[in-house]
Amino acid sequence: MKHLIYGAVVLLLLALTSCDNDDPSVVIPEVTAELIDAGTDFVKLSVETKNAESGAWLCLPASQRKPSPSTILTTGKPLSTTNGKQELQVGGLKQNTGYIIYVAARNATEVTTATLAASTSKAYAYEMAMTDGWLAYHGNFYKNRVGYYMLTLCDGPISKSGLPTRVGDKAVHFFLGDAIATDGDNAMVTPGTYRISDGHDVSTVDAYNSRFIVATIVENGEATQGYVYKYVDGTVTVNHDAEGTYSIVAEMRIEREGTEEFIKCTFNGKLPFTNRDPARYNPLAEDVNMVPHAMSGNYTKSSNGDYGIYNFAIYNTPVDAGGFISGAGELICFTLISPYSATMDLDKLAGSYSDVVVSAPGITYKPFTFLAGMYEEFYGSYMPQGSFYCRYGDSMEMETLGLFAKGNVDVTKDGDNITLKANMLTMQNKRVTVECTAPSSSFYDYSSYAKPFMQVSRSSGNLKRAIPVRK
Repeated sequence: MKHLIYGAVVLLLLALTSCDNDDPSVVIPEVTAELIDAGTDFVKLSVETKNAESGAWLCLPASQRKPSPSTILTTGKPLSTTNGKQELQVGGLKQNTGYIIYVAARNATEVTTATLAASTSKAYAYEMAMTDGWLAYHGNFYKNRVGYYMLTLCDGPISKSGLPTRVGDKAVHFFLGDAIATDGDNAMVTPGTYRISDGHDVSTVDAYNSRFIVATIVENGEATQGYVYKYVDGTVTVNHDAEGTYSIVAEMRIEREGTEEFIKCTFNGKLPFTNRDPARYNPLAEDVNMVPHAMSGNYTKSSNGDYGIYNFAIYNTPVDAGGFISGAGELICFTLISPYSATMDLDKLAGSYSDVVVSAPGITYKPFTFLAGMYEEFYGSYMPQGSFYCRYGDSMEMETLGLFAKGNVDVTKDGDNITLKANMLTMQNKRVTVECTAPSSSFYDYSSYAKPFMQVSRSSGNLKRAIPVRK
């Protein structure tokens, strides 16, 4: 009987103990936290407590281990124990970093905790709304089945070379790896996010051919000097609608004087587009009788003393002070194989050039022939060589090309004047005719060294044009 009575007492005590948590006389402290604001180095929050005798808060990086309630209360900063809301500001934080604020409130018997996740924002060295730009498709540039686009944006008017035209303006160049376009003439960047990379894959930004420019000196309508930064990391997010209106957000990290900084640019609008796919060109589709404005040329000699080489440029395009094409128009180039002379002798140039020579390794060149037109890789891009016709548009891109495969070039010398008259056929059997006279002073003797005589400008001062180069 004693054992039964003892067991009943124990059960009664257990029953009374289990009822303690439901005792309305026990007061539970309450605590809540709400984010108000976050900056580059601070977080501002509101904390509300009720029924608390003391409290504390602790801010830790999100990557750190969660502290215990006792750790918050003993190592954290104290809270006001007055019922109601209070504002807290946590300063001295790292930018672009995630944090968690741990809050604890207690009374004589109970502890309650709350957590609040917050992130600081980025501090941008440059935050730009871009207003001008252009887009060019470069096709299978690295020959690895990835189609590349050069995206160029500026926060002011942009030059044809992809450079700012005002001091202080900024330009960004992004070489985007995408799927190869099925129609290069109407190609559009696939919507998505592209990340800076040293590799050459789809959905990447080729770090080698991408850069950020701040113009410091402008000459002849575009920046010739400025600060140029490579990207350390970052993403370019591209979207567009069916009408070709682009929405672009780029957030990049650059290194300036040993310190990494963030830049951000946005763009909304249409972009002028050019197809620069090196695997194709637009062949001349009609006969042309070119009306030239000027002619220039140069002479080089063969190393074996068998022949001389005259390169001619006949053009009606504008030309800058350096002799580079600077606007829309037509250009005809000839490479004529003349009799040999140790230095330029224009009397030996005169004659009829009707036999065509196709360049090939080990070929033998003979005087009074001309070199056929060809389309070859040239310093990372594809350019016509030999004898050809091309037309440039307002964007300074080659719109039409005719590579000469047949024809006749007659050169005459009358005193100090040189006259060239040509009747040529392209590979597509389109006829190109031209006649031009220029003084002897328009021709230069490069027999002792090599130097280009006329080409599309690929650079301006200290800032090179946005033409990608293979590593």
